[in-house]
Amino acid sequence: RNKYNVKLNTNGGTINSGNVTNYTYGIGAQILTDITRTGYTFGGWYDNQEFTGTAVTRIGTTDTGDKTYYAKWTINQYTVTFKNGTETVKTETVNYGSSATAPDLSKAGYTLSWDKSFSNITGDLEVNSIWTANTNTPYKVEHYKLNTSLDDYDLEETENLTGTTDTQVIAISKNYDGFIENTGYPERVPSGNIAGDGSLVLKLYYDRSSYTVKLNTNGGTVNSGNVTSYRYGVEVTLPTNVTKTGHQFEGW
Repeated sequence: RNKYNVKLNTNGGTINSGNVTNYTYGIGAQILTDITRTGYTFGGWYDNQEFTGTAVTRIGTTDTGDKTYYAKWTINQYTVTFKNGTETVKTETVNYGSSATAPDLSKAGYTLSWDKSFSNITGDLEVNSIWTANTNTPYKVEHYKLNTSLDDYDLEETENLTGTTDTQVIAISKNYDGFIENTGYPERVPSGNIAGDGSLVLKLYYDRSSYTVKLNTNGGTVNSGNVTSYRYGVEVTLPTNVTKTGHQFEGW
């Protein structure tokens, strides 16, 4: 009986057992499927490189001539799931050995990273977001001084500062000549949590220092406009309606 050669083109796969190298006319041969290729699923042996027709599982008893068969492979696909906390934000189907594409996430004041690599995918994968607080998140401290009309506060100075997102900060009061901080002012904001969007504004208020005025009349009488105190930076007029029997007032 004639014997013919068989060539199995694995297309990158490995025949683990049952390799066929020849067959005998009238007997044929079984073409086994114990063949593997990392990251691929075996789809059968074909007698053409275009994989048309039906997969070949055995060589028939009436076949003649040398045979060449080609292994067909289908690349494996895996699911990559991206999670932000408990929320699934993206699910992607990725071919074996390829990379997934991370979703575009943002959180004010934080930098995004992921807990594992999602390149060279070799199986189903769950990837979780990691948010790291920025250490250069802006916030402001505004310092207000009581105006000379003593009825409102004017912005004197703004400090543009930075700190770590979602940490507590405390404003440090300034030493302004002639002013003292008003710690009881209801609009005062001495501390706060640094907002990721940079919106935190702390506010401190300063009153004008008050000083005592003593008018020594030297025996005279202040009839009106007596002055007992004054505020820093606010001019006051000393009284002129001062009398003393037998004398003329000439000033202070």
